[in-house]
Amino acid sequence: YDSIQSSTPNVRTAMCHQPVAGREDMPSSKLAAASHNVMILLKEDCLTNEQVAEDILAGAAENAQFIFLCDLASSVMLEAEMKKASPEVQTALSRPAVTTYWNSMGNTSCVNALNLMQFPVDANAKRPLPFKKAVFRKHENPTVLYMYQSTDEDTQCTEAMAALANMMSPLSCTAEDQRAEFYRDGGCEVLQEKFGQFLSVGSCAEAAVRALANLAHYGPAARRVAEL
Repeated sequence: YDSIQSSTPNVRTAMCHQPVAGREDMPSSKLAAASHNVMILLKEDCLTNEQVAEDILAGAAENAQFIFLCDLASSVMLEAEMKKASPEVQTALSRPAVTTYWNSMGNTSCVNALNLMQFPVDANAKRPLPFKKAVFRKHENPTVLYMYQSTDEDTQCTEAMAALANMMSPLSCTAEDQRAEFYRDGGCEVLQEKFGQFLSVGSCAEAAVRALANLAHYGPAARRVAEL
């Protein structure tokens, strides 16, 4: 939330557990219904929470776009969480967008999220734009840099691999672009290195295999991994 406020201050943001100025009595489900974009922080059992489920259905009824945010330092598998949700919630979230977040690159992470959001297109509405200081960092890839710099322990690598698998999952409507960007920014080399480093750790190897399988849908990345 703080990163969004500092990077894109002209984006109106509402937290589901905090009152909105002038709308203190409005329940979160009505805020979700009035929003163009609803972002869900992917955590274990998040989709089984009754309030979260209600907000999702309210947003879906008004054609809100859903974006899953995966914290690179603490992520779970999207497919596993989707299976826990009710059939109605699964239908509402059939093709969500997925992005990642790293607090050390909050500005860049928020610019990436902003690019996935939908905004009004009428002549009287203007699409929010980030500060220029954030734009110059746009081509830095938080996911690749986090995996390169901050996954020296098996638990860190496992959660990062889960986030990587989520953002490139066939469930995501943004997976194709995410795979291409990961390949462009040198992610294949980092992924291959980490895969070899933690191959003996069962949980990490499983998440890495999922990430590799999802990445393989992009031909150039599949060929590059095969070369490595």
